[in-house]
Amino acid sequence: MDVIFVTEIYCENPRCAVRQCEVVVKNYDKNAPSIWKCPACGEKCKVHWQRNLEEYHREELRHAVACVSAAIYKRDNRNGRGDPVPLPAHILMRDTLPDSWKLEP
Repeated sequence: MDVIFVTEIYCENPRCAVRQCEVVVKNYDKNAPSIWKCPACGEKCKVHWQRNLEEYHREELRHAVACVSAAIYKRDNRNGRGDPVPLPAHILMRDTLPDSWKLEP
């Protein structure tokens, strides 16, 4: 069975137009590649992070829930004067949206 990895790489070559990109690769030997080269200039790239596909999807969902949680909290707690709304850290730590925030079908 193939294992799919997602890797975020960063090209440090100042003359290259590429800075950061995500690479999705399937691997037959169950180990993600450890050395990456820039797809544009061929220079060695720095790895920011690397996850298997299941971990990647879990992190993407966590990020989406955090963004929605923050937006709804800010909407519900604004003071009407346009002042910035301080965001409690626990809002960004949610794994799921509260039932009261979910849309009715």
